[in-house]
Amino acid sequence: MNYKIWGKIAVATGFISALVYLVFSAVTSPFFRVSDLDVQLSEDASQGVIFNKIKDTFETRFKYLRGRYVWQLDIADLLTKVQNDLRVKEAKVTRILPNKVLISVTPYTPIASIMTKSSDKLYPVARDGEVLPALETAETPDGPILRGEIFLQDQSARLNVLKLMLALPERGSLSLSQISEIQFDRKRGYILTASPGGIDIWMGAEDFTRHASQAQRVLDYLRTQQLTGRIIDARLSKKVVVKLRNAP
Repeated sequence: MNYKIWGKIAVATGFISALVYLVFSAVTSPFFRVSDLDVQLSEDASQGVIFNKIKDTFETRFKYLRGRYVWQLDIADLLTKVQNDLRVKEAKVTRILPNKVLISVTPYTPIASIMTKSSDKLYPVARDGEVLPALETAETPDGPILRGEIFLQDQSARLNVLKLMLALPERGSLSLSQISEIQFDRKRGYILTASPGGIDIWMGAEDFTRHASQAQRVLDYLRTQQLTGRIIDARLSKKVVVKLRNAP
């Protein structure tokens, strides 16, 4: 009887040992070491230059993860590092067995770029007013140039110019896609430069929707008459003034 019991114990011990060995071999196998670091644009985000730069950065910054076991990764710490990048609006980090780490990123969407005298690079600006890290001129997305240090240093001026841009008509000669440059002047307020033709529009510092509607009608008239070198002063409440660019 004792032999039978000891025999069963021996078989059970052998089975457990074999199972432990198999589990240990599996979990220490290179099969479970990170070999795939996938940085993706999230489904609700739009493709763009900003994401491509983020992807290149993360693939370099997190290459140390390759070769580590997937269960050794501190996902919370990795997510914090991803979110600390000023270009990232939202992010998600997922550990996928057996050997993959997925980083899903929603970048801030640049609506314009700031140009200053002190740098030959441009600073993309997201729709919420966040200033993103500087890029080379050729790398910046399409959009108006915000010319001047004030847009980089003064958040209220930056938020106000974003309010102006979003108040412009969706289509037509004064839509955002037709604005090449925006400046700020203490006396005239925000100054738009419309393309083609480079006509300047003085918009003041408030009531942008009404001023934009009035200015667009005048701009359309000037273009039908092929009049160039003009300035449209849309700051007044009841009329729009057109003057020559060099007029006092």
